[in-house]
Amino acid sequence: MLNMNYNLYIYKWLHFVTFVAFAISLTAALFKIMHWPGAGVLLVFGIPLPFVIFLPVYLYSTRNVKNQSPAYALGVMFGLTFLAVFSVMLSLRGVG
Repeated sequence: MLNMNYNLYIYKWLHFVTFVAFAISLTAALFKIMHWPGAGVLLVFGIPLPFVIFLPVYLYSTRNVKNQSPAYALGVMFGLTFLAVFSVMLSLRGVG
C-alpha cells in the first residue's frame, strides 16, 4: 500500500513538473514573438527543459507497457524536434 501511494505521488509530481516545463517554453515563445524583455533568459531555460524533463517522464510513465507501438515514441521525438526547431526559428528571427 505504501509503495502504491509513493508511485502515485511520483507520477503526479512528474506530470506537474512536465506541465511547468512546457509552460516556461510557451511563455518564452510568447515573449519572443511579442518582443518583450526577458525573452532570451526564458528561451535559455525553456528550450532544454522539455528535453531534460519531458522525455524521462514519458519513459517513466510508459516503462511497464508491453505492446506499445513505436509510433508513440516517434510522435514524442517529432514533437520535441518541432519544439526545438520552432525555438531556434524564434531566436534567429531578428538576425539578418
